[in-house]
Amino acid sequence: MITILAPAKRMEAGAPVWAANMERPFFEERTRELVAVLRGGSTDEMGALMKVSDGLAAGTVERFRSFSFGAMGTTPALFAYRGDAYQGLDAESLSPEAVAWAVGRLRILSGLYGALSPLTGVEPYRLEMGLLLPGFGVLSRWWKEAVTDHLMGLMASDGVLLNLASGEYAKAVDKKRLSSRGRFVDVAFKEKKGDALKTVAIHAKRARGAMARWVIENRVECVDDVTGFDVNGYRFEEALSTENSLFFVREAT
Repeated sequence: MITILAPAKRMEAGAPVWAANMERPFFEERTRELVAVLRGGSTDEMGALMKVSDGLAAGTVERFRSFSFGAMGTTPALFAYRGDAYQGLDAESLSPEAVAWAVGRLRILSGLYGALSPLTGVEPYRLEMGLLLPGFGVLSRWWKEAVTDHLMGLMASDGVLLNLASGEYAKAVDKKRLSSRGRFVDVAFKEKKGDALKTVAIHAKRARGAMARWVIENRVECVDDVTGFDVNGYRFEEALSTENSLFFVREAT
């Protein structure tokens, strides 16, 4: 079973000493193509392209202009992202053995890098997978063939891709092609209040990270065992689930 996660906008440097031996990106030449275009943009152009404030646009321009392709400022991907899902994952408290197990079984999808292993070195950047970039089109489509090939290469015959990424990033996977190799299994996290179920975005993001951690810590290889996830009050809801869609529900707080 291979698990996929989305990245986070917020990134920071720093990782445990034992994680200093980083891997090179899988698609470095494609990343170079993107950076070559993005580093030439002005603050105004970047702001209009990404629909962000002048401050965020200026910071993004500076990051692409100083991009070093691993010469400096890289952090292992699992420790670089700091969003809600990564709070749930809490990578810093994982053991070296757990992270080593995850290297061949977890991929973080990225608008800039395509796909990352936990120990792939990354530099700070901002680039959404759903961005329409002139000359490239929507990045999820631009990455789809390469990312799908990569994931299929990791999967065993009749394997499973466990989707803990957001919808935007899951679009970088060609589900039809993947079905020739195995199953694409979505996971949903719901809050229950009375008889009503709803998705609370911040809680769902943290739950994705918590499930990724749980899979790593418990060395989960089979999707049937994922139904045992019970962190933070979530329980598997069999009545709502199907073969390719797993629902987990908890009482609203």
